[in-house]
Amino acid sequence: MVKPNAPDDNVIVNLARPVVDKGISLLFGKEVTWQIDETASSTTDAEQFLDDVWAANKKMPLLHEVAQNGALAGLPAVKINPRPEDTQRPYRLINLDPKNLEIFTADDDIDDVWRYRIEYTSCDKQGNPCHKRQDTTRDGAQWYVTDYVCAGADMQKVWAGDLAFKQVGEVLWKYALPPIVISKNLPCANAVCARFSGCTPARRPWPRTSTRPCCAETPTRSGRSPRAPTAS
Repeated sequence: MVKPNAPDDNVIVNLARPVVDKGISLLFGKEVTWQIDETASSTTDAEQFLDDVWAANKKMPLLHEVAQNGALAGLPAVKINPRPEDTQRPYRLINLDPKNLEIFTADDDIDDVWRYRIEYTSCDKQGNPCHKRQDTTRDGAQWYVTDYVCAGADMQKVWAGDLAFKQVGEVLWKYALPPIVISKNLPCANAVCARFSGCTPARRPWPRTSTRPCCAETPTRSGRSPRAPTAS
């Protein structure tokens, strides 16, 4: 007990840290390897490609940081960013910050993800505050990656739909699987990510999950919502 007007010499012990550290060491304490063709006598071209991509992205440090996000937020997420102009690292593997990630799923199937949204505040080239949003949305068997930006960085106004977004780019992802890979840290029924006690929605330490369209968005029959979040 601290006496009035006396210094507080109590030490706050981080009890979560050893649990997280031991879990990460259990997962990635040893070098992770893979084998695609068990019958091959030597490394196949596909296996060499994977080795090169992971080596260029600092495989084990990256996996440790992904696992740390998974342990603390309940959902590790990695974004695959092709960069064909970069001969040293043509595929960038990005450890996404879970608090910037929102996941949209079907009403009747929590595992049927039709949109991944990355959203954060930033600055434009002139140094003015702005808000950036990138939607990766499924349209039938295809995925589109669409970028938006709006002036101002008031998160409450963004979530309320009071700030107008402008579409600044869109590309078709040429692969069947989306460029964002997610996984639950622990089993958690009826949820995209593993949530734990001690966290409240107001603190938002985990990714936001939307099972219904928000911000006046309505999915089309193919599962893709209108591209513009709000009228610009």
